Amino acid sequence: VDVLLQSGRREEAESLAESTVKALRRRGDWSKMLSWTEALGEDALRRRPILREAQVRALLNARRQEELEDLVHEMLASGEVGELIESAPDVAAWAVWALHGSGEWAKLVPLLPPRGRSRVAEVMRYMLVSSCAREPPEDPAESALGRTHPLHVVLQEALYFQGRLRAASLLADVAAAAAGPVTAAVAQVHKVNVLRARGETAAARRVLETVPASIRSSRFIEFWLHAEAELCLEEGSGERALELIRSAREVSARHGWRVGDTAIFGAVEGRMLVRLGSAEAAVPILTSVRAWCAERGLASFREWAEAWLGAAMLVLDRPADEARSLLAQTV
Repeated sequence: VDVLLQSGRREEAESLAESTVKALRRRGDWSKMLSWTEALGEDALRRRPILREAQVRALLNARRQEELEDLVHEMLASGEVGELIESAPDVAAWAVWALHGSGEWAKLVPLLPPRGRSRVAEVMRYMLVSSCAREPPEDPAESALGRTHPLHVVLQEALYFQGRLRAASLLADVAAAAAGPVTAAVAQVHKVNVLRARGETAAARRVLETVPASIRSSRFIEFWLHAEAELCLEEGSGERALELIRSAREVSARHGWRVGDTAIFGAVEGRMLVRLGSAEAAVPILTSVRAWCAERGLASFREWAEAWLGAAMLVLDRPADEARSLLAQTV
């Protein structure tokens, strides 16, 4: 591709780049993908959805969130996302998903391709709806738990957040047997979470330690930090648990993944503080999480914050009506 571009044979370079995208994605060569899409230019990317998808997913995996969000907002404003919904709905779905770090999930659902048009969009819809809609999404069919999916780990996460531990565990097993090596490894993060939630802490620790350190330290590291934080709490290492969950928040903030820092891991830090006897320190954190989530319609994470804020009020012997109001809303 580079040689063709240097010699001015742009159309051949575009075609070759299209045919090479999958190989680059398998080996995680995001920098090469981005150097090509930048050199090929906007006209080529708009004409060739495969290359646009390559650019969006490379920016997402390279954690260049601000640049990615600017790109997608431009695509929305120009009508490109609407065009892609008709011509390449999976690409449109990836563009919409690129905005999920903002936490504005309720606003993203209407932007997805219609039902039945994109497997990518269906996983995204399940995650978004389960977190922000008044009614839960339809349960995945039993057959869906026996195969891999686009955004496989996101589907696992949505199931785990709902307490559907068996389903999340089955998807981890499917990934281990049938997915690529990276997805197979990353999918184990929720295997760790499931085993720990079931009280099988020793088994959870064994699974965590079988995942290569190179994966845990380079691929969405905050999820590994969160999984180990929860495990450390159950193992009795409270200070280490707090250190890890705060690191997860810091990593998320640094990469512009606001929903991780401010909602998901913020709520977890508040819960940990309540459990560790530091309810006073938990109150401002959980109050902030609750307000941020309420502003964005993130009902599930708001409920987490309200439940543990109510618990903190009880521990601190605040007026019973305060705790009752919070817990009643959660229920």
